[in-house]
Amino acid sequence: MDLALEELYKKETGAPFTDSLTGLFNHGFFQITLEREVKRSERHGEPFTLALIDIDSFALYNKRHGSVEGDRVLREIVNLIMKHIRQVDLAARYSGDVLAVILIKSNIPSALIAVERIRPAVKKLPDEAPTVSVGLASYPGDATNGETLIKKAQEALLQAKIKGKNRVCFLEKQTEPANDGAPKVLVVDDEPLNVKLLDALLRPLNYEVLKASNGEDALSIVKKVDLDLILLDIM
Repeated sequence: MDLALEELYKKETGAPFTDSLTGLFNHGFFQITLEREVKRSERHGEPFTLALIDIDSFALYNKRHGSVEGDRVLREIVNLIMKHIRQVDLAARYSGDVLAVILIKSNIPSALIAVERIRPAVKKLPDEAPTVSVGLASYPGDATNGETLIKKAQEALLQAKIKGKNRVCFLEKQTEPANDGAPKVLVVDDEPLNVKLLDALLRPLNYEVLKASNGEDALSIVKKVDLDLILLDIM
């Protein structure tokens, strides 16, 4: 990140810009950087995505294993996040067990690829370490300002929790009433992430996307719908 911004923050606030436990940027610095990225996006027309990463059942983990062990696991998760993001991205401690990552020049599909490297890496941690749930929201696609972007990412994170934790969610756009002229694409794949990626890529191009996770469901759709294209396990 911009060293000049770090120095300016420290000079104007008189406060450190990093979290003492994790070494990540703190909440205050995150907020300043978020607004800066909103302005940068407006100037250059480049999107960015906010990922809110919540450590699942972390309070319970701390209760069972103690705060010292909880702090160790938190730092280990932070190390994995830093390993799987780029130098231009920013990771911050948003709150106690919620971490925030600003993924520069990334839309939802590219952000999904990044965070789906982090989530399974955390799951592989030993000793019954907690998993993580992730909510994604993109600017300007999902919000008109930084505050709304955070709310959208929080809504997506809540979806991930409700659906069972240890997953990545983003808010899918409400679909318009079916347009008979829109090309219909059937995506057939048993991997949910691949389906999400293709859906996120195709809908902005005005395709009507139908989904099936197996051959039987796909055959049922083929019999009922006049399709323009079938994408079968292409990723």
